[in-house]
Amino acid sequence: MYKLMVIAGPTAGSSFSLRDGENSIGRQGDNVIVLTSPKVSKKHCVLVVNNERLELKDHESANGTFVNGILTKSKEVQAGDRISVGEFVFEVRNAQVIQLRLHGKGAQLPGLSKLAPTIAFDGSAVDMNAVMFNPDNATFVEKAMWHFENYIMPFFYNINLRHEWRFISAGLIALFVVFSVVFAIYPLLQTNHDTLVLEAGRRARLIAKQIVEKNAPYLAEDAENRTEIGSFQNDFAIKTALLVRLDLRVLSPPERLNSYLASGVEAVFAKQIAERFRQGREVGTIKEVDRSTVIAIEPLKLLRPELGRNEVVAMAVVSLDTSLSTPDIGTIGVTYSSTLIVTGLLAALLGLILYRLALKRFEILNEDIDRVLKGLQENITKDFKFEEGDHLWEVIQSSLQLIPKKGDGDEEIKQSQKLRIDDVFESMRLIGEASKIGIGLFDEARKTVYLNPSFEDLTGIRFDDAENNFISMVVRDQAFGALLDDMFESSKPGISKKEDFDFSGVPFVVQMAVLGESQLSGYVLTISPKSESSEV
Repeated sequence: MYKLMVIAGPTAGSSFSLRDGENSIGRQGDNVIVLTSPKVSKKHCVLVVNNERLELKDHESANGTFVNGILTKSKEVQAGDRISVGEFVFEVRNAQVIQLRLHGKGAQLPGLSKLAPTIAFDGSAVDMNAVMFNPDNATFVEKAMWHFENYIMPFFYNINLRHEWRFISAGLIALFVVFSVVFAIYPLLQTNHDTLVLEAGRRARLIAKQIVEKNAPYLAEDAENRTEIGSFQNDFAIKTALLVRLDLRVLSPPERLNSYLASGVEAVFAKQIAERFRQGREVGTIKEVDRSTVIAIEPLKLLRPELGRNEVVAMAVVSLDTSLSTPDIGTIGVTYSSTLIVTGLLAALLGLILYRLALKRFEILNEDIDRVLKGLQENITKDFKFEEGDHLWEVIQSSLQLIPKKGDGDEEIKQSQKLRIDDVFESMRLIGEASKIGIGLFDEARKTVYLNPSFEDLTGIRFDDAENNFISMVVRDQAFGALLDDMFESSKPGISKKEDFDFSGVPFVVQMAVLGESQLSGYVLTISPKSESSEV
């Protein structure tokens, strides 16, 4: 569904919802949208809504209907297009309203995204009856945004109705910091642990192989009493270093000769590997059996002539304590804390910057409104780039133009000045008809009052199209339009503006003068060949 928002004209800021079928616009009371203005025809135009399609048709209106500054008889329009009807400028928008029902009371929020439909939200329940969304025609991003607006954002809208947005923002940033720290540091710690386990496993396997190589000759001679572990058993990182038979009977160290490896994680793992050796396995293995223990087992094989092959008759079991190299809880806590503090400070700085960026625009707006009402400046500024707020600024600007400013002076003086300005305009019309210099006259609202034939020939802008409209709505050359906008903005009473511009490759001088003494009453624009230019 669509709606029309009035962004310029007598009722700027108001809006009209469009129904399915024909929506007539005109001055008569039987129209769907009634515009009370002598510049609007009785039956000016009609907007036809057919499913998602929106078509504009002009009804042979006296002043014409414009879409994005172009005179139009019939045209399909989209959201974002601007339609000029007389002195009214509409912007086509999607009809988007979210209805929140909290504690039995209704609260409305304006449309929040391109896809946001009408939603009823009651506690945690979402009424999807009014949702108009066709997933078959939507892209992945549109689907994701639709679900985001309908299932996630209502929760935050609900919170924002009860709490200040800055507190919500601070809370979200804090959650972001905590989660980012946790999910950033944990993988690093896990990777560090895995590296330590790998290195510990390699060392344990090397020790086990050395034990096997040292004792293989003794077992080949059936000299079990000569087996030994060597100095490995004195290493503080080694938890277990044994040479055992496949039945887990200990062969070395001598002090444990003929005892059995019967307890601990080493016994459980050794029993499993011994069974695999009996089944024909001939290679050793490494395993982390818990967060602090890595075990390496290597087979001791002897040649059995009667079998014609090597046979595993014993195995070296070595376990290392990895907790000695792994950071303890205190160290991990310090790491998390320091990272959390640094990330928190950076996030706080980022949040403060974003907060001030959002607030600064409204501080300037407040100052500009005060200055405009006092007559110290003409328009509110939009120096900061904030596309989502441009419409609000346009509505405020249009509203300010309807409010009398302080310092306007005595009414009789203003009326006298208006009469003088009318005389100037009339004189310029008489001169303009025969002049080879392009002349354009504009009222204090920058609407076109007069364009002489030379102006039309140079710019290609017809007075019939531009009359009572902003010239920027009908200008064909974007560069020329940008030049005019700049001259309108920078021109002040008593100060004329002059710029060079090429029309069809020929250099001309474009000059603008502001009519009025202390109060702006109109603009005079002239276009003359550069060699013949003179001050306005």
